[in-house]
Amino acid sequence: GVSIGFYVEQQLTRRISVRPGLAMARHNYALENTSGGDIAMDYSAPELNGMSGTTTSYDADIDVVSMEVPVNFVFSLWKRARSNLFVTTGASTVVYLSQHMSGSFNNTYTRTTVDSYGEVSYESMTTSVLIESEQEPLNRVDFLGLANFSAGYSIPFGKTSHLLFEPFVQLPIKDLTSLNLRIRYGGLSMKIQF
Repeated sequence: GVSIGFYVEQQLTRRISVRPGLAMARHNYALENTSGGDIAMDYSAPELNGMSGTTTSYDADIDVVSMEVPVNFVFSLWKRARSNLFVTTGASTVVYLSQHMSGSFNNTYTRTTVDSYGEVSYESMTTSVLIESEQEPLNRVDFLGLANFSAGYSIPFGKTSHLLFEPFVQLPIKDLTSLNLRIRYGGLSMKIQF
């Protein structure tokens, strides 16, 4: 995925500042399950000719466009004349602008029959179901749904600006998206500070 946005940083003390922001993000997820189970992503195998089924495997692609509103606190660990080593922590609210899911679910049905001699036999059948799901824009908001953690370093960039390199991790505080997934993010954020 990728996100782009802006932040405003306000100094609270010499070593602590608050950094709220706004970012647009687009993420694509590929999900796959081959271990089986009765319910996968709120999907359960439909009944077929009176037989109940089990979802034996599925794969899905999820495309999400969201707006993230982070509020982070920045703690300076080592400050020099124009450079700074810092850590940040905070939380983000996520507003979903678009959520699209397409998936393929394989369902297995088994029928047990007993003949007149008492012999038991099993008959199995597998079906595939294709599903497309599109959520309405702005139908879900995960208020403070992500916990943010990062560490970074800023260096001079031009006469009055700084370039910030900031590896980050975002962990779910609760289930995210309309599919109630536990999504984790990680990567490198690069910022230009004016």
